[in-house]
Amino acid sequence: MKYYAGLDVAMKETFLCILDETGKKVYEVKTPSTSEGIFEGLKKSGFSVEKAGIESGSLTRHLIKGLQNLGVPAVCIDSRKMAAILSVTVNKTDKNDARGIADAIRSNHYKEVYVKSDEDASVEILLKSRKTLVHLTGILKNTIRGFLKTYGVLLARILHERN
Repeated sequence: MKYYAGLDVAMKETFLCILDETGKKVYEVKTPSTSEGIFEGLKKSGFSVEKAGIESGSLTRHLIKGLQNLGVPAVCIDSRKMAAILSVTVNKTDKNDARGIADAIRSNHYKEVYVKSDEDASVEILLKSRKTLVHLTGILKNTIRGFLKTYGVLLARILHERN
């Protein structure tokens, strides 16, 4: 018998639901939102899952990498497509979302999303950090310029030459 896991991840806790290949719920638990916590929840179930699905989100890259390192066949799924699937659920709860994710994994009704490598994630963080710093520098300059106008001090704009 094959088993499929759905993980509905929140900042502190993750709902874990395991379905068998017929769609019957065989295990359900709430775990900490860490790779180790989720792994322990899977291990306690006693079932070996074919695939575990996690919606794309801020913790996803870290959890997917951690679970894969622990030997769990985890995949990242498109949260927009899952939102459309889960929106037809009558009683939308984290518990029911985990079951819906497991069912989507079981029936192959999901779109897998690429999980960035550590190098790609580092480059993205550097680029976004630089963009934020450039933006905040502009805000700070304009704020100081505005404060000084109160005292009659008018600063000329300084244009930086770029090479």
